[in-house]
Amino acid sequence: MKGSLLIVAGLSFILIDQEYIFPDYDGRQLVIEVEGDGLKLSDFLTGTKIPWTDLSQLELDKMTNHLYIQFELHQPHNLN
Repeated sequence: MKGSLLIVAGLSFILIDQEYIFPDYDGRQLVIEVEGDGLKLSDFLTGTKIPWTDLSQLELDKMTNHLYIQFELHQPHNLN
């Protein structure tokens, strides 16, 4: 689980300017916001702050996949 957290955090720092809203996973829609030198995770609808350790492995996997796809889409095309 720790490895998944590091991947989500790393990709978030690369991709997110201010905030990023994820699709709904298991009835919970999450938002990551850049706050100073860190990342704040909260529920999008209620604004309730969520500890990173409360994320399920399924949520972490889906967030990782989603961020990885976004990362790949933002890569410059290689015409060689």
